[in-house]
Amino acid sequence: MAVVVEGHRWHGHELREMGFRRHFREYAPHFQLLNTIINLKTRKLTYDKAIYLLHRNDDFRGLYFAGGGMDAAAEALREVRSPGEVSVIVPELTEISRCALSERYLIMPISTTIETLCPDVVALIVQ
Repeated sequence: MAVVVEGHRWHGHELREMGFRRHFREYAPHFQLLNTIINLKTRKLTYDKAIYLLHRNDDFRGLYFAGGGMDAAAEALREVRSPGEVSVIVPELTEISRCALSERYLIMPISTTIETLCPDVVALIVQ
C-alpha cells in the first residue's frame, strides 16, 4: 500500500496521509505501508512511479491519493493489472475517477464537498 501526495506544502494532503497511516497502524498492522510518493501534480511523474511500483511489487495491493494524480495512475493500472487487483482510493469524485470506478480500477472516492460541508459547519457553530 502506498500514499500519493502532490507535495509536502499541501497541509490538507499531509493531514489525510497521517489519518490514513494511523488507521492502518490501528486496524491493519499486518499491512506494509510504503514511503509516501510525491507526484508534484505531474502526470508523467505519477504514471512513472505507479508503473515502477506495480512492476517492482507483485503483491502490491493499494494506492491512496491524498491529492491529484488519479488519471495517470489509472492509465498505469490499465496497462499492468486487471480490474480489482489494486485497490485505489481518491479524495474526490471526478469524471476520470467516475470512469475508473465503473471499470473497477477505483474502489472508493472520499468526496468532501465544500458546498455541503461549509453550511453544515456554520449551522453547528450557530447552534
